[in-house]
Amino acid sequence: MDEHEHKSAYISASDIDRYVYCQRAWWYRQQGFGVDEQKATVLNQGAQGHAAFDRQVTRIERAHTTGRRLLWLGIALLIVVIVVYVALNAQ
Repeated sequence: MDEHEHKSAYISASDIDRYVYCQRAWWYRQQGFGVDEQKATVLNQGAQGHAAFDRQVTRIERAHTTGRRLLWLGIALLIVVIVVYVALNAQ
């Protein structure tokens, strides 16, 4: 058994972790398509960009929800004002 056969004969805990996390990434790594330093930097920048976009979307969704609540509150207050006005003028 040469060194290459011996190396492929065992599976490390890291390999199991990588496989469980993402089978495709594990397979690519086994085929020699690892992530070098430059690719890791680009991937990290992409992850940061996605995180920033996610925060922006979350802020927009909160603003939208707040706007809807304020609209419904305004409608409710308008109905109360109309009912009070009608009640006062009916006497």
